[in-house]
Amino acid sequence: MPDLLVGVALKASLALCVAWMLALLMRRWPAAARHLVWTATFTLLLVLPAAVVLTPRLTVPVDLAQLTTAAQFQVTSSVSAQQAAPVPVVRHTVVAASPVASTRVPWAAVMLGLWIAGALLGLGRTAAAWLEMIRLRASGVDLTPVNGVNVLQVAEGMPVAFGALRPVVMLPVEASGWSEERRRVVLLHELAHIHRGDPATHLIARIALCLHWWNPLVWLAWRAFLIERERAADDVVLASGERASNYAQHLFEIARELQSRPSLQRAAVAMVRTSQLEERLKSILEAKRMRHGFGRAASFAAVGLALLLSLPYAALQAQNVNAQLAPDVEATIREAAAKKSHDLLDKAATHAEAMRQFDSARKLLESSLQLRAAKDGEKSLAYGAGLLKLADLERRRNNNAIATSLYEKAVAVLGDRAESAAALTYLGVQAAAAKNLTRAEELLNRAQLLDPSNASTAMMWLALVRQHQGKADEAEGLFQAALVAENNPTWLRATMLDLYANLLRSKERGDEAKVNRERAMEIRKSLVKPAVRPTDAFRVGGGVTAPQLVFKVEPKYSEEARFAKHQGTVVVSVMVDTQGLPQNLQVIRELGLGLDERALDAISEWRFKPGYKEGQPVNVQATIEVNFRLM
Repeated sequence: MPDLLVGVALKASLALCVAWMLALLMRRWPAAARHLVWTATFTLLLVLPAAVVLTPRLTVPVDLAQLTTAAQFQVTSSVSAQQAAPVPVVRHTVVAASPVASTRVPWAAVMLGLWIAGALLGLGRTAAAWLEMIRLRASGVDLTPVNGVNVLQVAEGMPVAFGALRPVVMLPVEASGWSEERRRVVLLHELAHIHRGDPATHLIARIALCLHWWNPLVWLAWRAFLIERERAADDVVLASGERASNYAQHLFEIARELQSRPSLQRAAVAMVRTSQLEERLKSILEAKRMRHGFGRAASFAAVGLALLLSLPYAALQAQNVNAQLAPDVEATIREAAAKKSHDLLDKAATHAEAMRQFDSARKLLESSLQLRAAKDGEKSLAYGAGLLKLADLERRRNNNAIATSLYEKAVAVLGDRAESAAALTYLGVQAAAAKNLTRAEELLNRAQLLDPSNASTAMMWLALVRQHQGKADEAEGLFQAALVAENNPTWLRATMLDLYANLLRSKERGDEAKVNRERAMEIRKSLVKPAVRPTDAFRVGGGVTAPQLVFKVEPKYSEEARFAKHQGTVVVSVMVDTQGLPQNLQVIRELGLGLDERALDAISEWRFKPGYKEGQPVNVQATIEVNFRLM
């Protein structure tokens, strides 16, 4: 949801900036032309939130290396070119609030709630004003129609045009004492609004304003929309032959003598807003101004054009042209279909994921799932295994909602087979992170029973659930059982030892906690993977300078790591290419509980000033340490 709000905000702001540029370029054009620009813009803003949600993404190539070099952030390398190990190390610390604090603010929900509350408030006030205008129209006295438009006399207010479908002109009771000339120019002005379709476009713009109430640019655009609309109606009056000085005098006196409730102006097109009077009078008295107008058809054409453009505009999404390309996905899918081999697709998906081409990997796995369904049926073990592969991909992409749905489908297909255990464990972890401890306990116990030989992960999470329930002794027993089951020196065992040490420390058994922490460190040291350095990558030294970080995206703490109070360091090997882009990302020291994936996701978005050799940019091997810490 935050991504949606950000996407809508960026697209809306860009549309408003383009509209301002057009309005500036058209400053010598008639006001009616500029009003068409604002009408189209507000129509686009009105449908943009729904269009962003409903339309598929349309990627366009963008060179991110060129876009990000302007942002300069100094990060000190802890290993210089003169040191013995000439691989630059960038150290970055991620600090997260302690998961113990249950009052952690869910900012995504707060943002969404504020947006909805503000939109509902604005829409409610607009609806109330509309109902009040309907009541006022119903109480009005019919006067002689003019050019087929009903004219009513009402008890209060300013001359207005009101009604999106059946617009009417509403005059105050004071109009009965007006001169014939004033009555004529007022009717000309209000009929111009109706002829141009302004009551309908006013409603469109008002609703769009309510939806984008948090954007200051939209309030500035709203003001420009109202000014250009009134100037366009003024131009119609002057084009009919009325003298500018006389018309300006009538407008000034109406503004001085009559008042309209601001609330009613949310629903109706009022003749005068005192805040805009000075600008309008200057425009009326300017002799050389172009005063051509457009009718209702032009306004509706602007609305239609905006609706037509809204879908492709909402679908646009930038894609980095410098990203490595996955193998030819379509060709692989065709070959696999011809051979009826889902294994071919699974291997290609693994390769695509290693290159961080996640969309390609998903497409390959979806095609693999279709082959499994066609060959073995949607109730088969093979189909369930395909669902698990797709769910694993989404889990590694941190798309937890999608992963959860796929794991649930996999469990429904696989039933009480041992293959369901991994999916049940993931679902249990998600339930635990959401503080639904009873559900977590149920799922994790079921996972243990289905696959006792691989139950160490489920037992570790059951221990954490017991710890959160205040059952420290039961938690300790489960940690010990999990460590027995995970007897080999693996990354998972190192994580278990760290979490067990946390429990021991909470029980004031610091010496035992220290022993387990040291064991975890020894395991991690023994498991550190040697970085695979591409043949065209240089090490720092011998005339090769280290790359410098110029733009970074902050890694995010995973919810499961928060729940487990897990912290530590992820070490990533990376090659910074000649454009300053990170390539060949490899986790050489794991931390687990989703933090490795979070580190990779963030680092893949980092940008560097490339390393140089003899004045030319070169590929340079580097190591990045991301420290995850709880406050």
